[in-house]
Amino acid sequence: MRKIKYKITLFFQEVFGFSHSEIRGFFVLLLIMIFLLFLPFLVDFFWNKNKKIENTEKLNQIVAQLIQNDSTDEQNSYVNYPKYQKKYYPKKERKQRTEKSNIPKELFEFNPNEISIEQWEKLGVRNKIAQNIRKYIDKGGKFRTKESLKKVYGFPNELYEELEPYINIPKEEKDKKEENIAEKKSKKSKNIEVFDLNLADTTTLMQISGVGLKTALSIIKYRNKLGGFTSLEQLDEVYILKKRPEVIEEIKKYAQINKNAIKIFINSISEEELSKNPNFKDGMARIIINYRKQHGNFRNISDFKNIKVVTPDFLEKIAPLLSYE
Repeated sequence: MRKIKYKITLFFQEVFGFSHSEIRGFFVLLLIMIFLLFLPFLVDFFWNKNKKIENTEKLNQIVAQLIQNDSTDEQNSYVNYPKYQKKYYPKKERKQRTEKSNIPKELFEFNPNEISIEQWEKLGVRNKIAQNIRKYIDKGGKFRTKESLKKVYGFPNELYEELEPYINIPKEEKDKKEENIAEKKSKKSKNIEVFDLNLADTTTLMQISGVGLKTALSIIKYRNKLGGFTSLEQLDEVYILKKRPEVIEEIKKYAQINKNAIKIFINSISEEELSKNPNFKDGMARIIINYRKQHGNFRNISDFKNIKVVTPDFLEKIAPLLSYE
């Protein structure tokens, strides 16, 4: 121990130049600093230890008091503290209490689009649901069927079954706007003269009920691709009319086909132009133009029979469109 003390003293003398008294003072100061550093922990330890004992004793007393009073206060707790009654009621019981109304229940025939909140409550409907229904009606909503009442949020199914025989929703007249539209459609197709579908413009086509500008342009665009309609059945191929058979039937009432109105000049047309025609798809335009280059101009429809890939159905479709000039 003396050797260690001697070495430490020698170290401070050589490094810091301390005397013996200064070295002793340094160690005393160091011990004081260490003591002060740990002092809060020591105080906290002994203070809380005593405090915990006191708190434990108080807690035990409180628990004993609660156990003693539990049997006598359990039934009276709702009476003594009425403001907490709702909190401790079972969920099902609370729901039943909130649904109760001071207005006596009375069943009568009613139109859900016309009755007031008070009348809804007489029928057994909760005030909150009745208010929501009234707001829906006031904003322009309407119940058009009895079953639509079941879609009201929170409307009890049991209550609906009870009220269903008393619901009376009168049949409404057609909306004026719908009547005007129907009337315009009925008048639109009147006084239309029979026209050539291969010569008709947008104005002519738009006279027909169900044909607007977009539909008329689509018909003309497809007609130009074909080089002309050869039959009215080709209207089924117009994309915009595929799901509108009633419009196709309406066009057929007034349209006819003049197969000479539009022609494909087969001896002068280029492969690029011919390939745009839907009748000459799948490379048929290239085959026909190559044949023309090798064998000269076509003289009549019979020349096409020399092309192996040409079928009778194809010839029947294109024959009315071809010009050999």
